[in-house]
Amino acid sequence: FVALHMHAGDGNVHTNIPVNSDDYEMLQEANAAVRRIMALAKSLGGVVSGEHGIGITKLEFLEPGEVEAFRAYKQRIDPNGHFN
Repeated sequence: FVALHMHAGDGNVHTNIPVNSDDYEMLQEANAAVRRIMALAKSLGGVVSGEHGIGITKLEFLEPGEVEAFRAYKQRIDPNGHFN
């Protein structure tokens, strides 16, 4: 079962795949599904994230320039590193 949440305005996609965290095979299957979903979203002109930070699930799907944009924004609004 895969729940997808998307934003019509920016093409942003979120995946929600319930898994048993102690089931390695299930985790690998879920990770493969996320890879397919992110590739499809990007191939259709969507983005991995358009409005907020990136967790560990999505980080590998961003281009280097996209990651730098998030880092630059965080540095501008949180120069003392108070927020994660």
